[in-house]
Parts: sequence; structure tokens; C-alpha cells
Amino acid sequence: MSDKAILVASFGTLQEDSQRRSIGALETEAAAFFSDRTLYRAWTSAFIRKRLLSSGRTPAASTEEAIARMLRDGIRDVLVLPAFVFEGKEYRDLCTRFADIQKGEKTKAGNSSASAKFEKVRIARPLLSSGADLDDIIRFLTDSFPGREDDEAVILMGHGTTYGLGGIYSTLDRELEKRGLQNIMLGTIDSPEIGFDHVLSELQTAAKNGRHIHHLILMPFLMTAGNHVIVDMAGNQPDSWKSRLESAGYEVTCVLQGLGESEAIRRLLIRHALGK
Repeated sequence: MSDKAILVASFGTLQEDSQRRSIGALETEAAAFFSDRTLYRAWTSAFIRKRLLSSGRTPAASTEEAIARMLRDGIRDVLVLPAFVFEGKEYRDLCTRFADIQKGEKTKAGNSSASAKFEKVRIARPLLSSGADLDDIIRFLTDSFPGREDDEAVILMGHGTTYGLGGIYSTLDRELEKRGLQNIMLGTIDSPEIGFDHVLSELQTAAKNGRHIHHLILMPFLMTAGNHVIVDMAGNQPDSWKSRLESAGYEVTCVLQGLGESEAIRRLLIRHALGK
């Protein structure tokens, strides 16, 4: 076994098919691309892991378990590929945990040596964290939705955050408008400044300006099409985004496909792992 590893870290999901088509595909491609490294995987969500265990299913290792496993296996050089959209809590916690290990702190998964650490750790940046990343994502969106009809708009539902880090979503939303892509709109579940009401306001503003949008393509700006997508975005309950938009008079088509299911997005993440 090589003493070098690549760790693909993701939030995790309860939806097996989406996991296989997105993060599973990324893991396969990362293992092939970094063939001199042993592949490890980690899911950062304790909630997701607990839910899977309670239903008799086996989740990926936690971050702690993956670190302990790599140390036991004699890994000395770790490249971490985070399958996150932006530098939110999960990404920062991941960075902090590796920093603590490098300071000599024990893992909570039972590593017996307080001094055990890696010789080298590099954590790649997530999908969206720089101006160049914004350009890449806008290019991806432009390529994905060419030649929309004037009465159509694409609504992207991101996760957002309550940790005051939602500015990258607002920046992307402004850039889309600045570049003449007013028919691609972005909203989030958890960032109040760019939530559902922001999307509805943009649609109402478009109508006031003579752009009469009737048909909406609603899709996730999330790595996997998990429960947020199935329930919060596309569910039939009255408070889902789909139901609320239909109540506002729009025809809605839902796309149940996470960003990680796109080969172009996975290639961007691998480029980040290469330091590009």
C-alpha cells in the first residue's frame, strides 16, 4: 500500500442513487486520476451517519474515523478533496480537525498515539471560493442552459448558511445578472439575505420590467440530490419551493440532479485538488 492517500470528504446523503451518481463518481475518478494514492472517504455529517446506522445501512467513515484509519495504515502524505460547494462550516471543521491532528492531538476515534500525525497534509479548496471559481461556475451554468426561451427562468436552490458566510451566493447571483444572465436566479435555504423571498422578488421585478416569466426550471445548487432536494425543493407539501412557486402562478419543472452528477463539476473539484 502507498503511504500517500487521497481523502474525498463529503457531507453524505440518505439517497443512495444520488450518492452513487455524484460523490461515488467523484471518488472513482479521483482514485483513477491520483492512482499513486490510496483512496479513503469520509462523511462529515453525524446526523446522516446516525440515520443510516439506525436503518441498518453502513455509512462512510466519519472524519475522525478516516483520520484514525489513515494513521493506522501508515499514511504519511494526505491530499484532501472536499466535495463541498463553498467554505462553510463543514469545510472549516474539516480544516480545523486536520490542523489539530498536526499539532499532536489524539483522534476521537481511538488513535493511541498523541504524537501521531502526517508528514504532509494539503486540503484543496471547495467548488466556489474565488473569482476564478465564479467564472468556472458561470461558464458551467451557461453551457448547461443555452438558449432559454424569454418566458423561462432557471432557479437554483443552494443550501446557504446561518454562519454569516452566505456572501459567495450573493456574489454569484449579482455576477449572473451583471453578465446578462438574468434568467438564471439563485436562492438558498439557510442564508436569509438570499432565501426564497429573494427569488420571488427577482421574479416580480422581472415582470415589472416587462420580462414575463411563466416557466421555471427548479434545480439544486447542491452536490447531491438528497432530502433537501426531494423534500424542501421538489416536495408536494405546501412549503416546498415547488409548491410556493406554483402557488405564485408559475409552471415549475424540477430537475432532481445534484451538481456532483455533472462530469464538468467533478473535473473542477479534481482541478482544485491539483492546486489549480
